[in-house]
Amino acid sequence: MKAITGMTTSTATVASRATVARLRTSTCVLTCVLTCAVTCVLTGTNALAQMTDPQSSIPSAQQMEEQLKAVPRTRSLMRNLAVTATPATPAASGGAATPAAPTNSTAQPAAPEPAQRPSLDLAIQFDFDSARIRPQSVPVLLNLATALNSQSLSHSRFSVEGHTDAKGDPQYNRRLSEQRALAVRDLLTSHGVRSEQLVPIGMGSDQLANPAEPLSPQNRRVRVVNLD
Repeated sequence: MKAITGMTTSTATVASRATVARLRTSTCVLTCVLTCAVTCVLTGTNALAQMTDPQSSIPSAQQMEEQLKAVPRTRSLMRNLAVTATPATPAASGGAATPAAPTNSTAQPAAPEPAQRPSLDLAIQFDFDSARIRPQSVPVLLNLATALNSQSLSHSRFSVEGHTDAKGDPQYNRRLSEQRALAVRDLLTSHGVRSEQLVPIGMGSDQLANPAEPLSPQNRRVRVVNLD
């Protein structure tokens, strides 16, 4: 009986130890699985945050300010004057012709070269078929307001152009783009920009940023142009 009891006790002890070992193994496996899952979730969340964070890709207020500064208008004499040839003066008695002395009349003002105005294209997001600015685009316009309120730009005037792609009726697109330009102006003025600085214009699809692809998202934008 004692032998049988001893054997039973030993068997129970071995079984108990085996059970504990299996539980420990299961616990380790479960811990590893949970750790990996949490790591993947956190990694995915960070990646998603980087993809959707508008602050990671928008230009700063200082960059916008530099982009919109008026270029100094310096005129070169050689650039704006066209020098023409002076006809020779015939000799009185068959002698050699003598060139006439150059006069100021030979220098004629040339047409001034068209200057490209400083401008800035912004991919502002709006609700579908609406002039309501989406929240992710507000930080972009806040930076723009800061730039326009800067010392170097606060006395300049700017056009705020709304642009669409070529999808749909052109007249409808023009009206919608004008409403969106007005919405941008209203947001800027609500953050300190003087209303007289801004001239909202609806361009519709008249000036595509990417003419080769009329439906490209590049064409749906707001363009700010320094008018000074």
